[in-house]
Amino acid sequence: MPDSGRASSGGPAVLVFAAALLAYLANLGNGFVYDDRFVIERNPLVQSLDFWGLLTTSYWGEIVDAGLYRPLTLLSFGLNRALGASAAGFHLANDVLHGVAAVSALLVARTMGLSSAGALGAALLFALHPVQSEPVNALVGRAEILAFLFTLASFLLFAGKKSPLLVGGAFLCALLSKESAAFALPLFVLHRRDGARLLALGGAVVAGAAVRIAVLGGLGIRGREIGFLDNPLAHSGIGARLLAAPVLLLHYVRLALWPGSLSADYSFDQIPVPESASDLRVILGALVLAVLLYLAARGGRAGIAALTFVVPLAGSLHLLFPLGTIFAERLLYLPMMGAALAFGLVVEALATRSRWLSAVVAVAVLGACAARVWTRIPDWRDNETLFRETVETSPSSARSHFLLGAELLEQKRFPEAAGWFTKGLEIYPAHFGARMSLGEALLAAGDADGAGRVFEKALEVQPASLDAREAAFEAALAVGRERARALDFAAARTSFERAIALDENEPSAWNYLGLVSEREGRIEEARSHYERALRANPAFVDALLNLASLRMKAGELPEAEDTYRRALSFAPESYEAYNGLGIALARQGRNQEAAEAFEKAIAIDPDLAEAHASLAFFLGNAGRPVEAVAAGRRAVRPRAFPTTPLCGTSLALWIAS
Repeated sequence: MPDSGRASSGGPAVLVFAAALLAYLANLGNGFVYDDRFVIERNPLVQSLDFWGLLTTSYWGEIVDAGLYRPLTLLSFGLNRALGASAAGFHLANDVLHGVAAVSALLVARTMGLSSAGALGAALLFALHPVQSEPVNALVGRAEILAFLFTLASFLLFAGKKSPLLVGGAFLCALLSKESAAFALPLFVLHRRDGARLLALGGAVVAGAAVRIAVLGGLGIRGREIGFLDNPLAHSGIGARLLAAPVLLLHYVRLALWPGSLSADYSFDQIPVPESASDLRVILGALVLAVLLYLAARGGRAGIAALTFVVPLAGSLHLLFPLGTIFAERLLYLPMMGAALAFGLVVEALATRSRWLSAVVAVAVLGACAARVWTRIPDWRDNETLFRETVETSPSSARSHFLLGAELLEQKRFPEAAGWFTKGLEIYPAHFGARMSLGEALLAAGDADGAGRVFEKALEVQPASLDAREAAFEAALAVGRERARALDFAAARTSFERAIALDENEPSAWNYLGLVSEREGRIEEARSHYERALRANPAFVDALLNLASLRMKAGELPEAEDTYRRALSFAPESYEAYNGLGIALARQGRNQEAAEAFEKAIAIDPDLAEAHASLAFFLGNAGRPVEAVAAGRRAVRPRAFPTTPLCGTSLALWIAS
């Protein structure tokens, strides 16, 4: 039990709080990163200070149905926002809360009977251990910190035999901060059989469940969709989860003992799921579990430390049900209380032999931890920095590559984005969203051919996807236009026909195919394609203009005139339609009407070369040479194959006919 006078001294608490705060103060220069943007920065309830809304909505709101309800965490973000919108204020709040959590760890260590040196060592390790840097630096990690704080508050009240109402109320707050606090409940039972207070804890669990059901419409534990990429164990049976549990435990213990290599992402396939019990990782993990259970069975303070580590961690091993992520450092925040107690016991044992040796070991360990914490803080400066660091620390994680690709795509750095999406797809080829994003990046980078192949592959992954079909259609059109501009009409035809196969009711593909047919001299085929486009959409002006031009070249002047007028009924500001109409009218000898049409075209687009040239030709024939010369000077050469479908008429065609 505590030494006399030890608990009353505030010096250690101040030291622990200051150490925690100073270790993380450099993160005040970091911004809103990754999930922070969605849960805080872009959350309308947080930004509008809608406190009632924050208490009555799921954690992710309308972004995703993750079955999470953390109203007190959201409420804390709202209160933070009320004090200021900058990221620095949110980071400072996380730092302060972590400092308070470390002081709580000091109080628990004293309650567990550690000496002054041991309790101080335990609290400082909790404050400075590098694995805690994710929940502190990532603002959404506040859920872990708040759940820890309220759980320890409830435990201290429980151990101090305080009012059952206070015990239950504090634990309810833990559950409403993050649902994983429920995994700590067995620690209360193992500590002492106290019927009234255990009943209060049970009441807190029931109350928490009732509120969740009222808000979410259910407990939200089962039935929610968990992506294979996030947690492949969610797509496996209990047998696979039993095999994976010792492997995950081994990784968690490694992080607690040697946190040199840390990462913000461990999703597929950074930790490969074991396929058999003969996997060496399964064997080693089982041995570690056996040691921890042996220590727990022996009892004493070492047993308490082992139980405090294992019991709250058990839920993160997916034995009862799969979580939304296969593995995460933030899930160690509460179990690290057990590791901290173990370190405190080591410090205490060394102090009985040599106070100097104990101090040297403690300073060396804590100093190394603080240095690692300090060097990791810049990783959370912004999205790109975090994701670049993550692909280095988790090179087998497909999602880390996808996240970096998405960030670069948002920055319009298309070739770089495509490279990272490609690397991620080498790890997990079945990811539909990443394949679509890769196609988008390639298309924006000018590689329409490559984009088309990627979208076709996306269709193979999800044949029923309308988005993939539409994207593949657009890529096929882009490839066709590119081939047509290069005068490779055979390849252009192939691409446009592929687009039609993807969506035969989209008029633009038929229109482009008509242009290609016309350039190849297949006039009747072109006419058929234009008419097919107009059956799909009678108001498709581009097809009307091209059909009118074709009719005029075929000498069907009244029909051409009628088609141009139909185009104008849908697009009264179309200078191409007025120019074509003017030519059709002039060829019918209706010169005054033709001049008016040319002038309307020029009024809409003063730089329209064809209209100036046509007007110049007409004015010359009308005996108005000065005006004809002026109009001719404003004429320039017509464009080649259009990047967007336009009327194919030109003065040269008119004169030649």
